Amino acid sequence: MSTALGGNILGYELTDILDVAGSSARGSLLGRFHRGFADFTYILKLRSHLLNEYFERMSLSLKKNSFRLVLFYHSLLLSTTMIGMISMIPFGSYRFGGILLYCDFFLTGLFTLLTVFNFSANTYAWLSISFTSMVGLSILIHFGTISVSLPIHNTLLSLLVFIVYTHLPVSLAFSVAFSFLLYTGFAMLETFTFFHDFAAPQITLALDQMDNARRVRTVSTFCFYLIIATTCLALYLKIFISLRFKASFLRACQAVHMNAQQKKALVEQTVWIDAVMPKKIRVKYWQLLKQHRDVDKSLWVFCETYDPVSILFSEISGFTTLLDSLSASNLLFLLNSLFSKFDNLCYNCGCERIGTLGSIYYCVSGCPSPRIDHAECCANLALLMMDVVGGMKYERQVELALSVSIHTGNVNGALVGMDRFRFDIYSYSVLTAQKLLATCPSGHIHISSEFERLLPASFKTSPAQPITVKREVQSAIAGMKLIDVPLSTYYLDVDSERLISVGSLRRSPETKAVFRLEGRANAVKDSKSYVRQTIRPRKQSFSWYKHIVAKKSEFAHIRSDTFTKTERPPSSMIWNVDAYQDRKFETIREFIFGIPAENQDIMSQLVENKEMDVLDNEVIKEMHADSRYLSYLFNPQLLNPLTLKFRDAEIEKMYKNRNENQLTPVYIDSLKLAPAFDTIFLYIYILLFTAAYISATAKEYLTGILISALSCVAAVLLALPGIILINYAIFKRIPEGGRILGRFLRLGKSRIFIELVCLVIGQLPTAEIVLFLYFISPSKLFRPKDGFIMFFAPVAILIHCLPVDSPHIVRCVSSAVSTVTLFLCILFYAKFDSIRRSEYAWFYDASIFQPYTLASLMSIITAWILVVFVARSNEATCRLRFYMVMEVERAADTTARAMRECDTFINNVIPMHVVRSLLAEGAQTLNINSVNHAALVPQVGIAFIRLTNFFNSYYREDYHSGKHAIGLLNQIICMFDRRLRRPEYKDVEKLKTYNDSYMVAAGLDLRQREQNSDQAMHLLKLLRFCYGLFKLIKKFNEKFILGQDNAFELGIGVDVGPVCAGLIGSAQPYYHVIGRPADIAYLLHLTSPPGKIAVTDNVRVALISHFHFEEAVLPNPPRVDQSYYYCV
Repeated sequence: MSTALGGNILGYELTDILDVAGSSARGSLLGRFHRGFADFTYILKLRSHLLNEYFERMSLSLKKNSFRLVLFYHSLLLSTTMIGMISMIPFGSYRFGGILLYCDFFLTGLFTLLTVFNFSANTYAWLSISFTSMVGLSILIHFGTISVSLPIHNTLLSLLVFIVYTHLPVSLAFSVAFSFLLYTGFAMLETFTFFHDFAAPQITLALDQMDNARRVRTVSTFCFYLIIATTCLALYLKIFISLRFKASFLRACQAVHMNAQQKKALVEQTVWIDAVMPKKIRVKYWQLLKQHRDVDKSLWVFCETYDPVSILFSEISGFTTLLDSLSASNLLFLLNSLFSKFDNLCYNCGCERIGTLGSIYYCVSGCPSPRIDHAECCANLALLMMDVVGGMKYERQVELALSVSIHTGNVNGALVGMDRFRFDIYSYSVLTAQKLLATCPSGHIHISSEFERLLPASFKTSPAQPITVKREVQSAIAGMKLIDVPLSTYYLDVDSERLISVGSLRRSPETKAVFRLEGRANAVKDSKSYVRQTIRPRKQSFSWYKHIVAKKSEFAHIRSDTFTKTERPPSSMIWNVDAYQDRKFETIREFIFGIPAENQDIMSQLVENKEMDVLDNEVIKEMHADSRYLSYLFNPQLLNPLTLKFRDAEIEKMYKNRNENQLTPVYIDSLKLAPAFDTIFLYIYILLFTAAYISATAKEYLTGILISALSCVAAVLLALPGIILINYAIFKRIPEGGRILGRFLRLGKSRIFIELVCLVIGQLPTAEIVLFLYFISPSKLFRPKDGFIMFFAPVAILIHCLPVDSPHIVRCVSSAVSTVTLFLCILFYAKFDSIRRSEYAWFYDASIFQPYTLASLMSIITAWILVVFVARSNEATCRLRFYMVMEVERAADTTARAMRECDTFINNVIPMHVVRSLLAEGAQTLNINSVNHAALVPQVGIAFIRLTNFFNSYYREDYHSGKHAIGLLNQIICMFDRRLRRPEYKDVEKLKTYNDSYMVAAGLDLRQREQNSDQAMHLLKLLRFCYGLFKLIKKFNEKFILGQDNAFELGIGVDVGPVCAGLIGSAQPYYHVIGRPADIAYLLHLTSPPGKIAVTDNVRVALISHFHFEEAVLPNPPRVDQSYYYCV
């Protein structure tokens, strides 16, 4: 699976923190972390306000669930407070606090019922703020009105702060403000209680030797450390859960956008496929292509037999002579006008255009759709073509004549080759039609006797000279054999009655297809073809801005130079380096707060924001159309609700092995980086807990102080080596050579080792609490000892929320160990050191389960429930993040493949240099029925390569109707195509295949020719390519052909001179080359002996210093007044 695009989120390129590619341009690790914080901000802000609003709407169900979960947690806290209230008598002194508790219970039930309605996200946020504030105020007032001071209020404070951060669907600013105000209120309450002697008798008696200031300072200090630890943990969890979830949302948008691009690419593929084959063929070819998507093209070929059909060939004589009098655009406009009219005639007469070669136009009737009247269709088409050429002769004042040949037989329709393939026809009947055309005088319609027998009596014919053609006849010894047989021919009278008049012709239906030129994958072939734009992020701050590189990938547009600001394409997918990246900050204010608004290009920023909004609106529409990923994200049905494992076993296996690949890029939200952040934060958390522990036990006796100090040192030393090893292993690539270091690094990256280290670190707070209870005498501040447990227990349990990517079952078990330990400690000390306040309540006795004890136990269980829910949320978020990354990469692979295939079809019709030329002129699409490109190119080399013995020795229609031979021809043509793709032949390009002939040209790309040191370099490469084909066909014969007599042989004809090249076409565009060199090279390759390269005198003069030439005696030279040579 490709990972190159895993860091691209809607055009924003995330920073690979570990730089697995080893690029020196990425800077140091600290620099990459600095840029990673910009990624952090980009993800949390969800790119733009449009996506942010859309995310808020889509996450409404999650907010409702979070609100219900908060109500559940608040009910637990209120129940704990109520139980504590029952244990605190006299009742009359805190009646107001009790009333608030009853109101909170009523509101909890009321809000739970209200959740059945569909409120907005803001409504749930305000309800959460108001209700949480009321609960905090109720707890504060309740403990402020009682006559005793108990540690449970600190427990409730820690739990409430944790709930506010991790589950409350409100902004982070409110969470910070709420926790600060809540802690301040409790600190003031604690101060007021101690200074006014409201503390419990057990506490006041033990504090008789401590002044009030020291008591308040001691309690406030370690409570502050505990609140800071809890707040930091909750803040860490909230930020990273939000980071991974929002990153998953952005990647879901990316996957949907890529799928939409893939669908567009598939539509464009259909458009370009229709340009090279009939639409009825396209469906069958598409199915065959999907079946052989990963199979070499030479191993399969589309080929179907059609019988009977009528084949028509036509040639416009006198066209090449117009090169001397007409410009390239005018010549191609005239040719396009003729061929467009021919296409319209084909449509009206029931024929299918197959292709063109120079001034030759050929079509067929009865293929691919069978027709009974195929002969009448071709006959009527030939007559109408004569009328069109005659009309054109008088309309444009040009000397043109048309020759037409028609034959009836069978054909094999096939798409042969890897590059520039088109639907073409192959058979002996096609050769017969070609021979009829070669012997047809200008202005005549030459038909065979087979065709003549199918014509109605209304068509007039006259006898013509018979010709010799190849036919398969029955042989008594060897079955069918190929022999030359005479064929009677006729001329179809051009004055015959037309079944369709020119005036009654229907116009061919205008195609709705749009032939787009802006390529995506084309940039891959040209290392200089990628977009460089300048789009600034929304906040110009040195701390947060991100330079976003234009990815040189299959998603860049075809462009060889830099886009200016005025020509930058709208709604671009890829951003680039920030405009202020290299700007030096002149003041500290700019360094901290960014570039002032007055120094920024506001209008440019508005334009860029508008372009971003256009793309975001497009993404939102695509998300509405394809909501599959959103359903996975906001309603994860792909996870088992109990175990949280993927329902798909293959995905579950990939998730378990997610960190084994060292070449996977590591981004700021990566799960591979999570253990590093988790262990570092765990260490900070342990330090805060230890600081609170030391502050609470600082006034103990010497033994207690020593044991406390030793436990703290042990905690720090035990945690530090494992944390260092884990972080070193994550940030250090495993070396190939060192065995010992490699083993340590593998150990540090091991999932089991990370879990064990985090388990040990997570149990350290619990161990410190037990150490205090067993080895240290009862503290002056904590008599009874369960007071110490209630101060520190929530912090010791909540630490088990980390690591975030740990399986929730491991977190549940780990936290359960601490919970059960503390649970038993409370029960033990409640039994032997119970709170005796029988003067306050009638129900107090020496029972273990006193109301206060039950409240303590319930608060600890609440903390464990919080860990369970947070652990499940962490694991679900991590799994969704992994799945979305996998889906983005999968969508990137399929989209890239679709786009490459689309560009393959584009290049199959239009050469790459023509695409660049059209794009440079500003053309984004092709104009139908028009000349889109025309150029008169001097000194172009044209070569035709023919398999001289293909039809004579290998093509047999009695064996699988000739399909096996077509498959063999496809292998040879694909072999030629692969040779032509080599870099040394970049001046040579394939134009087309024609029957058993292969046409190439050199020098059509003038831009490429300018880079050559020699003006004849392109001709030299053309001849070298032709010579290379002799060696290539020899190897092919040695590998596949048995016997030297059956070996394939090549005949090659080459000429050089000016040609007219352009892009023409009525309904389907195609690249066309016409000129005298093409005509002469074609005739030369027909008469060239096997194993020889026949060239003209122009080629000899241009390459006399590179090759040896000997004069050639050809049986049928193209021109009698010109000399021809063999290149040896």
